[in-house]
Amino acid sequence: MTPSQLAKTECANWNSGRCLNGEPKDCKVLSRHRCSYFEECVMPMVKYITDPRKKKETSEAILIYRTDNNMVKHRNATRNRSDAPRCHANGKLRQQHEEI
Repeated sequence: MTPSQLAKTECANWNSGRCLNGEPKDCKVLSRHRCSYFEECVMPMVKYITDPRKKKETSEAILIYRTDNNMVKHRNATRNRSDAPRCHANGKLRQQHEEI
């Protein structure tokens, strides 16, 4: 799954590639830009998914989104737990992203 597919299926503001959050405009996720609604409302949903296949697909889409937007730390970077994105409260998911 890609970030745009995740937005299409899970974002309440999605309308045929247009964003209904505020005035209608192009979806930021489609244009590979950061979207605060996607980060605060869609991405955290992964911790509530019980189907292992869907959870894996969703986690992969989130990782792609984070990578595209330089939100993933590199292995050699100094790690500081206090600056971890708040949208990844699930420790297991946070660990997956930090292992990249």
